[in-house]
Amino acid sequence: MADNKKHEKFIVASGGTGMRCLQAFINMCAIGVFGNEKFNILLIDTDEENKDKRNTEKLIDSYKFLKKRTGGEYFSADLDLYSFVPDYSTDSTRDFVRLSQIELDNSDLNMRLANIFFEEEVQEFDLSHGYRAQTHLGSYLMYHAIIDEVRSAQKDSAKIATSQLYQFIKKVVDSNSNGGRLFAFGSSFGGTGASSIPVIPRAV
Repeated sequence: MADNKKHEKFIVASGGTGMRCLQAFINMCAIGVFGNEKFNILLIDTDEENKDKRNTEKLIDSYKFLKKRTGGEYFSADLDLYSFVPDYSTDSTRDFVRLSQIELDNSDLNMRLANIFFEEEVQEFDLSHGYRAQTHLGSYLMYHAIIDEVRSAQKDSAKIATSQLYQFIKKVVDSNSNGGRLFAFGSSFGGTGASSIPVIPRAV
């Protein structure tokens, strides 16, 4: 007997390529391909001003407006949007050395350990506009950005209400027993997408 139960569906769009893939998906929703399904969508980027991210957010806003106005066969799927952007804009977070605080405590040992994994120019790489092909660094940083965001939310009830990443992941975890499905969009080589895709399953 066929299982007609609807599983909750989650989509993660990471980086510029991930956003563009998501835009195509939203257009498919607009022509009614997915019926009345509901999709929880998480946008991940390292640059709040990324044009692809802004275009995707505007597209989803337009979709929701048209769905509310028209309904019916077209614009039928429900889309809930979440967003997560690690903050690399401050003096304490703008590169790996400052972010990881490897110069504190036993700095010589910390630096030797860091040098095993990352070249000096990578450690001092400006993160304010993303990882830009430094995927080995990006995967490390994105994993810990996700973990740190969730842990800080768990310690602060006010943060729980404002952390869209926490709310998205909680929905994923809660749906796990009911067969929730998660699909990720992103590039296989590049910056944010290629850095995030490998670590998202483990981080969640």
